[in-house]
Amino acid sequence: MRRTLLKLTLVSVAVVLVYVGVSQTYGSQESGGRRGSVPSRSGVADLQQAVNEAQRAEDSPTPNETSEAPKGAPGPSEQCSALGLEPLPACDDRSYYVAVAGGSDSNPGTAAQPWATLGYARSHAGSGATICVNTGNYGTFSEKAPPAIARRQVMRAAPGQTPTVTAINVDYASQKDSKLTIGGFNVTKTGGGAWRIINVESADGLRLSNLNVSSYKWATGGEGEECVRAFFADELIIDHIKCANVHVGIVYQSTDGIRILNNVIEATGGSGIRNLYYNTNAEIAYNHIYGVDYEPDADSVPSPHASIISNRSGGVTIRGNHMHGMGNSSGIMFYRGEVPQYDDVLFENNLIYDTININAIRFYDIGNNVTVRNNAVFAGVREGDCNGVTKDARFRYNTAIVVHSAAPNSSGIKLYNNIFVGIVGVAKTVIEQERNNFAWSWLGFDWRSGSPSGTSRIITTQASGCGNHNRIFENGSFFAGPVNPRFPGRKVHDFRLAERSAGKNFGDPSLQPTGSIGRVDGDGFVVPGPCRGPDRHSAGPYEFTRDPSRRAPP
Repeated sequence: MRRTLLKLTLVSVAVVLVYVGVSQTYGSQESGGRRGSVPSRSGVADLQQAVNEAQRAEDSPTPNETSEAPKGAPGPSEQCSALGLEPLPACDDRSYYVAVAGGSDSNPGTAAQPWATLGYARSHAGSGATICVNTGNYGTFSEKAPPAIARRQVMRAAPGQTPTVTAINVDYASQKDSKLTIGGFNVTKTGGGAWRIINVESADGLRLSNLNVSSYKWATGGEGEECVRAFFADELIIDHIKCANVHVGIVYQSTDGIRILNNVIEATGGSGIRNLYYNTNAEIAYNHIYGVDYEPDADSVPSPHASIISNRSGGVTIRGNHMHGMGNSSGIMFYRGEVPQYDDVLFENNLIYDTININAIRFYDIGNNVTVRNNAVFAGVREGDCNGVTKDARFRYNTAIVVHSAAPNSSGIKLYNNIFVGIVGVAKTVIEQERNNFAWSWLGFDWRSGSPSGTSRIITTQASGCGNHNRIFENGSFFAGPVNPRFPGRKVHDFRLAERSAGKNFGDPSLQPTGSIGRVDGDGFVVPGPCRGPDRHSAGPYEFTRDPSRRAPP
């Protein structure tokens, strides 16, 4: 058998339900495979894994002085937010070349006499080689086993060239180190077949960088197209990819150390990122994730059902992401009953707005070491009969964050320096510590005079008549410019702080991240923002700056 199936029985865990003082619309759970039979990783003993990791570190190539920096790279003042990625090495006379037009696998692989196929180049270029690929359609790049090389190969677009493949399938029979980076390609699916455009299985250490990924049709039966699917792929890096005309962005399961960095993910009716089962040490950082209008057809799922980021594993850092225009299941969702408890979750410097579900951030079964800090969440207005908005000021906006349940041994959640434009449904019994948050309203207990720490600000504590709502988050006094809380057009919105904002330097500097979120550039990528410090400690993901190049777009 290709993989041994190990049956695991989920441990039944009693959860402590948290009363949040407001009726929540739970909705159905997002579709996706549930735990049952768990495939084991083939032949990866702890000692061998340590050897592989050490070998990868030793084999990392030194970039050329003329190597290319990826899109969205931080400037000199933003290095505290740098992603730590090596630029792709440059093409030069030491590189090998591939070309559909005029190439032949009997050639020596030089710029003047290139090879013709990617598979031949991969198997013949040798250890540490840079393979530069010219414009042309190379069909599907498929690899069933890695070549016997000691150092990483880089297969990248040649300067000024736009090579195309119809799919990428790196699928090994047992878990091995791929020693491969693929960068600069268009990955354009042009017909039917498998519903994952890029498939990675049992290939450790693969890097997918600077790819434009799209399908001829986002809905192709079943759940629709997935941009990237990765199973049993440790230390996988997915960076600077643009996913378009797909149902779901990135799906991963049974991975350790996956890094999803600075991508642009446009999803139609499905999740931006699905963090499925048995993942550890994941990082999801500086991605721009958004939805588009859903128009079902004969091959699509009946109706959209998605989270921006859905989670069925803990052990995840979600940092610096700009997320909007989707999430009818919820914005950020940690599903109930999928794991005994969610431990080691860091959610920081994120911007979330225009979520479809009434809950922007939604936790079940929280465990230990769960921190939510320096985020801005604008939940959108709640419909009612006061000029289209509810009369009760506490419920003017939907729920920004809610904790539905906690495991019996949970230490609780830590909330620092956040801006919650909406209801906060987090009871005292599940809070380990809170400091310096802004909240529109906080239900489940009475904080009329402020938070237990005395440092957080609650804007609205009681009902008001029609037309008496506070407008601090809409009128341009808090954020730099008026905000329409219905977010027409699914556009990128400006949530940097106004010069005299109450959120400016409001955060606790001892509890903040070192970096911040920045603007969205012309290609849709998130640029990391200025560094934080003792003189820069604003609430939310942005730091105030007068430098227009560091600001979010209007």
